Amino acid sequence: TASNWNRLQKEGVLTYIQELKTSGRVRHLGISTHDCKIGEEIIRTGLFEVAMLAYNPTNREVEDTLFPLCQSLDMGIIIMKPYGGGVLTHDRSHQLGFEIEAEDCLRFALSNPYVTTVIPGMEQEPYLKTALAVEAEDPHLTQEEIDAILGKIDMKVKNYCRGCGYCLPCPQQIPIPTVLSLYNRWEIFGGVDWSHMHHITEEYTQKVPADRTAKACIACGSCAQRCPFNLPIPDLMKKAAKELRRYE
Repeated sequence: TASNWNRLQKEGVLTYIQELKTSGRVRHLGISTHDCKIGEEIIRTGLFEVAMLAYNPTNREVEDTLFPLCQSLDMGIIIMKPYGGGVLTHDRSHQLGFEIEAEDCLRFALSNPYVTTVIPGMEQEPYLKTALAVEAEDPHLTQEEIDAILGKIDMKVKNYCRGCGYCLPCPQQIPIPTVLSLYNRWEIFGGVDWSHMHHITEEYTQKVPADRTAKACIACGSCAQRCPFNLPIPDLMKKAAKELRRYE
């Protein structure tokens, strides 16, 4: 974020890491950012040799911005969040009403000529096996195959909360990731699957205290400033307040 970048400069962190590199204790310097605007400012300093950027079929802003900039400065590009925080996998995508596989996302990222490598999350052994299986074969896709993957994505995923928790703490003590997770499911099943709607309402009642529901949001915007995915959280909370109900 802009505040983090400003703090690194003001508190002497940049000077310190440059000294570490000059002394040989650190061989290479890299940056990681979700924000294209701040990322461009950081990359243009010329201090870094590699950038770790979020990139997947639902988050492609870097394609026409930071990718070519990094290439012009001979910087390597490491891709994080290839699964969109876990949304772009078999089970999670089915919950949202569309279908995509983790393998599709790895191949999508590796097929981009700007990309040096990809670092997917590997919490369990099957995730590691999936990544190794993709790498063992030619992961590159044709443009037709890329278009097919993009065609699978439901636009609702654009505002899907990944549950990272960077938005917290909320001044009103609203459990934002929990509320948005339930609201995301409501967007898919609301008015369509009454059984699922019942379960969502049950969860909302059990997990969200009555004084900390979406209705308690005052739209201060502190959460949105911290969100690495640039979600319009106050707007989403307003919608959640309208749709989600608790059992009394």
